[in-house]
Amino acid sequence: MVSLRSTAKVDNANVALTATGLGTLQAAGTINLPYTTSGTHTVSVATTDNYGTATANSNFTVNVIAPAPAITISQPTSGASFTAAAGSTMVNVPFTFTTTSTNGFFVDSVSASLDGTSLTVGSTTGLGTATAVSTGILTGVAAGTHTLVAKGISAGIEVITSTNFTVTAGQLPPTVVINTPATGTIFTRVSGAAALSIPLAFTGTSTPISGVVTQLKASLNGTNLSVSSTTLGQRVATGAATMTVTNAGTYTIGVTAIDANGTASTTRTFTVVVVQPRNIYGTVFFDVDADGNYDCEDFDLSGISVRLLNSSGQVVGTDVTDCSGAYSFSGFAPGTYVIDAAGYAGLKASTASERTITVSGADVCVPKIGFSLDFAALKTMTAGGYTIGYWKNNIDKAIRGSTSGIQVSKTSLTNYTNGISSFALSPYDWMSFKTASSTMGYSGSTPDLLLSKQLLASEYNYQNGAYLNGNRSLTMLFLWWGEHVVANPSKFSSTYILWAKDWFDAYNNSHGGIVAGP
Repeated sequence: MVSLRSTAKVDNANVALTATGLGTLQAAGTINLPYTTSGTHTVSVATTDNYGTATANSNFTVNVIAPAPAITISQPTSGASFTAAAGSTMVNVPFTFTTTSTNGFFVDSVSASLDGTSLTVGSTTGLGTATAVSTGILTGVAAGTHTLVAKGISAGIEVITSTNFTVTAGQLPPTVVINTPATGTIFTRVSGAAALSIPLAFTGTSTPISGVVTQLKASLNGTNLSVSSTTLGQRVATGAATMTVTNAGTYTIGVTAIDANGTASTTRTFTVVVVQPRNIYGTVFFDVDADGNYDCEDFDLSGISVRLLNSSGQVVGTDVTDCSGAYSFSGFAPGTYVIDAAGYAGLKASTASERTITVSGADVCVPKIGFSLDFAALKTMTAGGYTIGYWKNNIDKAIRGSTSGIQVSKTSLTNYTNGISSFALSPYDWMSFKTASSTMGYSGSTPDLLLSKQLLASEYNYQNGAYLNGNRSLTMLFLWWGEHVVANPSKFSSTYILWAKDWFDAYNNSHGGIVAGP
């Protein structure tokens, strides 16, 4: 008989059967079983001919194999912290993640994102194998907390992992500046003088408001200096040091400030030159006629204080004029200086009392400085003068040889007269008692003779120790002025001569009180 038809079922469900040889003595069939469900299954087939149906069963098992991919991020590690460069708010962060697959499956693709934004993975090795390693750089990551997500796919199965890290803005290091000496300063040392002691001052400042400067350092030509500071531990700290220099040359200062965020340094140079010492000298004179010129009847003035000031206004020398009116300062370097002369009470400058000079390659002679009488000051002074009558009365008694009622002995009067004869100018040279009595007894109205009358009495007061405010030198200058006027009446007006006469009259009538000049 021949087979007429064949059917098939799997797990009692009809399935398609492809039969060959139907209508012949032997037929065959095939079934396509595309099963993906794991487990044991039963296939049943049946063949029918003219005499009936025959069946057969067979069991088979399906095992389903799937990958189990995994992914890990090795950098940045979870909780990692990155600090931006000093003064920056961004940083570049490298990343690495590894994707693996199992059961003979391969890694098909990888991807990543930062804070939800897709990234371009720089490089991946091992795609199409069981292990893929991906690397890259997260560029310009701003300060804050960030999340990196990595994803891998194997056989359609997706695996994801993530890590968090933090970026901190970088703090600026401190700043440091040199306050003194100024840039390019040239210091001059006089050969043979002491070494220069040059002050150094500098300031370090911590950039963050909450920062503090913890250390200050300084050096000169690489050798450390001893730095003093009372402000360490504060945001702004100042340092001071002394640089001792002897030799000529260029020197380099280095200073450093340190805080928790770093170190700041700066340098500056200065120059030292060594020069030969120079001398400064000059004279001060009594300007008897106050005309500002050194005339024949003027003379050099002692006892005047003179100062030497440098270009910074610092006093670098003092002296007092000697009997020749001379002062001097020795051993000074080239530069600009000021000579400042100060007269004592009762005098005022008749020339410039300050002279600016320049010292260079030779000693300097300073132009003369003159002082004349300060009559406004004289008017406030006291003296112990006696009147013309007092002196004429005692001289007349000395001439007669009388000792009755005298206030001054003949011996004292003789000494006083001899002192007047050799005093100052010529009006009273070779003075005798009779000449003195005649001069003080003048009763006319000629101005210069009236002045001479008062002046002679004043000179006896001077010889007797009646000094203006106790100052013998000032009183001598006062009388010298009077002799100058008496000796040169043609140079002065009658008004001026009488004005001078009134001054000596006031001096003679002081009696221990104020010289009430005109």
